[in-house]
Amino acid sequence: MSLNIQHSLFKICIVGSGNVAHFVGKKLLNSQHIISQVISSNIEHAKVLANILSCDFSDTISAMKETVDVVILAINDDALKNFQTNEILKNKLIIHTAGAVSLEEVKHISNNMACIWPVYSISKNNLPSSNKIPLAVNFSTNEIKDAVMNIAHSISSNVFLLNDEQKSIAHVSAVFANNFSNHLFAIAEKLLDNQQIPFEIIMPLIKNTVEKLNNHSAAENQTGPAIRKDEKTIQKHLSLLTNDDKIIYETLTTSIQKLH
Repeated sequence: MSLNIQHSLFKICIVGSGNVAHFVGKKLLNSQHIISQVISSNIEHAKVLANILSCDFSDTISAMKETVDVVILAINDDALKNFQTNEILKNKLIIHTAGAVSLEEVKHISNNMACIWPVYSISKNNLPSSNKIPLAVNFSTNEIKDAVMNIAHSISSNVFLLNDEQKSIAHVSAVFANNFSNHLFAIAEKLLDNQQIPFEIIMPLIKNTVEKLNNHSAAENQTGPAIRKDEKTIQKHLSLLTNDDKIIYETLTTSIQKLH
């Protein structure tokens, strides 16, 4: 039996009720598509999101409506990898939203799998209003390409087609750019707090570092004692640090010098 996705108006079920489920749901609410159901193991969370999206809700996959065309699995990586296929999922397009999970890892769920991963740090309490949040998209077969792209463009105008390998590189790059950089901000904040210096003293510097990326590559923008090979300053900094902070400083200094 073939997929019922030859039309352009889809009835969608969102599985999950966390940050990405809220983001995708709110974006699709303003599209031509119909969100008919939210399913989450946490029934109270499902109810909250369903109220926002004005749709039905449940806490079990078996309660999924037969009329649903597209199922969006906005669940965490472990839950996604362990997600069990179900007879009710036959003839439906299944889309997951995980950046670190390949289509190969979830091929047991369906032959008609796709991914729409928002390349963004999303919080349901502060959802981005922009319609240009980057989306990394891939799909298992060309048969579902048009439908997947239709839904992706209903969420954002900024869509990138990436294969599994490219998406993995994009994900690890996002970890460096977002998660690791934020951890470095946290270390800087701690060092300042220890001397009763407000974090706002380096906020303009942080903003300027990001703004410069609009005109030049990150490598071209590199400054500091590491790239200058200013050994006196480097050693002075190391004398001010302890334990893990010192190791991180040394590692990053070496990495900068090797890159340049």
